Amino acid sequence: MAVTESKANFSSRAKALGLEDPVLVKFVDAGIDCMSKYAFLSSYVERTDDSAPRKLAAPDRADRLQRQQVRLSGLTIHGPTLPGHAVIDKCVQMYEDNVLHYLPPQSCPCRDDEVKFKKDRDDKMLSVDGAGHVSLRTQVAKVDADVSSDLLLELALTRRGLALDQAGIVTFSEHERWVEALFTARFRDPPDNYARVTLQQLMQADRQLFVEAADRTRHGIQLVSDGKPVDKIWSETMTCNNVTHLLQPLVTAPPAPFRPGPYDDRRTPYLLHQRMFQEGLLGKWIEQSDVLKLFDCLPKAAPQRGSGGGISFTTGAFAKVKVGLRSNVAVFPKSTQVLAAFVRQSAPAHKFTTVVIFDGVRTSPHRDQQNSFLPNLAIPLSSFAEGSIWVQSSKGPHARTVDGSTLQGVALPVSDGPVLFDARRQMHLTDVWQGRRVILVAFSISAFDKLSFEASQRLISLDFALPTAPEVEHFREHPQLPARLPWPPRFPLLSGSPGSNPATDVPGHKDPLFLELCAGTAMLSRCFREAGVPVMPIDHQHNRHHPLAQVCNLSLTEDSTWDFLRNLVRDHPIRFVRAAPPCGTCSAKLLGLKPVCNVSGEA
Repeated sequence: MAVTESKANFSSRAKALGLEDPVLVKFVDAGIDCMSKYAFLSSYVERTDDSAPRKLAAPDRADRLQRQQVRLSGLTIHGPTLPGHAVIDKCVQMYEDNVLHYLPPQSCPCRDDEVKFKKDRDDKMLSVDGAGHVSLRTQVAKVDADVSSDLLLELALTRRGLALDQAGIVTFSEHERWVEALFTARFRDPPDNYARVTLQQLMQADRQLFVEAADRTRHGIQLVSDGKPVDKIWSETMTCNNVTHLLQPLVTAPPAPFRPGPYDDRRTPYLLHQRMFQEGLLGKWIEQSDVLKLFDCLPKAAPQRGSGGGISFTTGAFAKVKVGLRSNVAVFPKSTQVLAAFVRQSAPAHKFTTVVIFDGVRTSPHRDQQNSFLPNLAIPLSSFAEGSIWVQSSKGPHARTVDGSTLQGVALPVSDGPVLFDARRQMHLTDVWQGRRVILVAFSISAFDKLSFEASQRLISLDFALPTAPEVEHFREHPQLPARLPWPPRFPLLSGSPGSNPATDVPGHKDPLFLELCAGTAMLSRCFREAGVPVMPIDHQHNRHHPLAQVCNLSLTEDSTWDFLRNLVRDHPIRFVRAAPPCGTCSAKLLGLKPVCNVSGEA
């Protein structure tokens, strides 16, 4: 005999579970005397979390809708406002489970969409329920509501309110008060610098409302003698701080910094004004104020070093994982040329591959390991007090505390003029300053010899003075000591000794000078330099000849150039002067000047 058919097993099992004898006798008298008969008393199977919502019968569904239409006589429940059958089934199942869940607006399509997207044949799929049972179930086609606009979202919320009202969870009037509160916040004018409440914020607040309501109805949501539990806590939930703070306008994001690209037409007006300013600088003696004005026109970036903020602009070569040219070389070629010309004007013998301008940047103690052994040149562009560059030196008079240790060094007063120091081997930092501290730093990357031929020629065409291997080897063996350069520079001359030390080729000595105006090829300056005479060839920046010596790009059409020449002749002994007739871009024809007399000799 099977265990399920055993009467003795049924009696012993009932007594073990605590069933009293009089109750057991009633079961036996009714014919329920074994486990098999007891098991088939009911066909009810407990619902699991994976089970689909129970569908309402058609008469029940029609009765709920009819009673709702009578109760809400002022509302047309038809078309886009009629909730789909699946939405009502979910709400009814929620009521029977006696637990409030969040029903997203996008899960509340209208009945018309359900009919349009209904499949002729449902797909079958194997599923495993929470108890581990495998069954073949029908895969119901999911239809989502479109909530991409204000109107569509409001219609979806209205359908959800009607479905919840039919299920007896919350009355439609209470739910509609929440919808009105959402869109009141949506269309409220925000304060200045604040953005209007977005649809995403409405969705977040709607979700949080159901979270708070579910927390306040843990005892259940089914109808009781004094009304619907959700209706009683609905107003309190709507005004909850966890919900209302999600409906506040948010601060607008700051505008993105303008970063024009080489193929961006939107940068045209900006570049036209900037290009006119740059081309004007290339034909004259460049002042600090000119470079500072140019820097204020250029886009800024956060510095790679420094603490406490600050901005910078970098152009020239870079050496990180790869070696190449920075994008600013291609985007701002004229600005790059102006900065390079200013560096060569300030220290003609200085060799560099990169130029960077720092504005309000304070660096902590560090060494620039990616730099070459050539010294860094720092030039002030603005007027400020203090803000020296402290460079470590064993014999220096100025002490600084670095990582708990006291180190000696030299404080280079960069506010007074250009300074030179070895940034690769000597630890250095920035002291505090007063005012706006803007400085230009020109240095050479360590892997300058890895630059491609095209990249090197591009830098040379933009007036960069690229280093050579012998010069780097010289500074490897003889490190640059912290030093100051004369300021302002009185003349951009070239040393007369071709093999001289670049560290000592700075303006300020009083050797007689050979001055060549409209130098062209600068052949004569080349010969004088080989003879040991300091030379200074001058020609326009658009010189069509290939100069054989380093030429100072100055235009004789500028008054500032003649002021410079007068100061040069007054402050420095001149051995020879050669002035060739002007030609090319300096000719009277291009300047539009009329001749003194015509062909017939008439004045």
